[in-house]
Amino acid sequence: MVGAVPVFDDVEALVDLTSKLQRSEVAAQRKLAKRLVKEGKSVREIARTFSVHPATLYRILTPIVDK
Repeated sequence: MVGAVPVFDDVEALVDLTSKLQRSEVAAQRKLAKRLVKEGKSVREIARTFSVHPATLYRILTPIVDK
């Protein structure tokens, strides 16, 4: 049927899938940021790469920076 409105259950599943994809992307970005720090890149440089403030990276990387 053309122009049919999706059933709520269908929308809920789509929203759940979207959030799972975003979580995995964020996890991959965090992993990459941690690796770059270990390789010697500056937090400021990594922050520019991800278009975030350096403070955001420090919150994610605190356990690594302190060691």
